Amino acid sequence: MEFLRTEIKDELLEFKRDYTDDLGQSFESATSDFIQNNPARNLTTLVDAVDRALRDIQKRGGKNHPLRDVRGVYLFYTTTVYHNTF
Repeated sequence: MEFLRTEIKDELLEFKRDYTDDLGQSFESATSDFIQNNPARNLTTLVDAVDRALRDIQKRGGKNHPLRDVRGVYLFYTTTVYHNTF
């Protein structure tokens, strides 16, 4: 279980690093209070913050914004764990 918790936390932080500049200050503020050991809450916070940021981008109508045509976020991450039985 700890492995999964760590993987989710790491991927959420990577998403934040990759997209904070494009999603803006409101996204950065909304996701600044991530809780260290609560990845499920952090995921919910991130998805809500992305939805709000995308709505704001649409309202502003910025023709040159890199995310202007994005309507939502889909997070998918797979991991493979191998168990050796010798």
